[in-house]
Amino acid sequence: LKYRWFSHFTVKIIKFFYLDSVLLTNILAISATVKAARRTTGNTKMSELEVPEGWTKLDNLGDVVAKLESGKRPSGGVNNILKGIPSIGGEHLNYNGKFNLQNVKFVPTDFFKNMNRGKINQNDILIVKDGATTGKTSFVDEKFPYDQACVNEHVFILRTNGLIISKYLFYYIRSNFAQKKILEKTNGAIGGINTKFVKD
Repeated sequence: LKYRWFSHFTVKIIKFFYLDSVLLTNILAISATVKAARRTTGNTKMSELEVPEGWTKLDNLGDVVAKLESGKRPSGGVNNILKGIPSIGGEHLNYNGKFNLQNVKFVPTDFFKNMNRGKINQNDILIVKDGATTGKTSFVDEKFPYDQACVNEHVFILRTNGLIISKYLFYYIRSNFAQKKILEKTNGAIGGINTKFVKD
């Protein structure tokens, strides 16, 4: 999934989503810089524009990802577990980028403590990794109701390394452009993506 300058969908983001002031300021600054570069160079191809001073040139999404991992569930499943730590699956992610948590499953607290991957943090991006809803994406903001939660084996946690605002990357991944690229990377009998999708 190629990581490109985002001016081609900036207007759509501003139109369809509420953005906090810091994020909006960054988006507008990027858009203004790109427009200025186009005027100066006469170049309309984003891939050939010179990277402004102070910016970091990135080759793909992998350059801004600190962690990309899925979780797991106990052997035997979780249907009979009525309390513990919430386990988020693809069915809990909404197409509007939020969550539907009415029928949350749980993993035992001890199982969660022993998990070495798949634990959710605030500002994480969750992406369905396989099945009919591959690519569906939600963002863990301050309104996420659980202090502790994890994902199951059907959901990726994408955590950035600080080179980009997580919410900005979330909006990009939800764009039609990025979703099309993700679906082009699906493979396997039931369709799905692996961790390599951020490096292509």
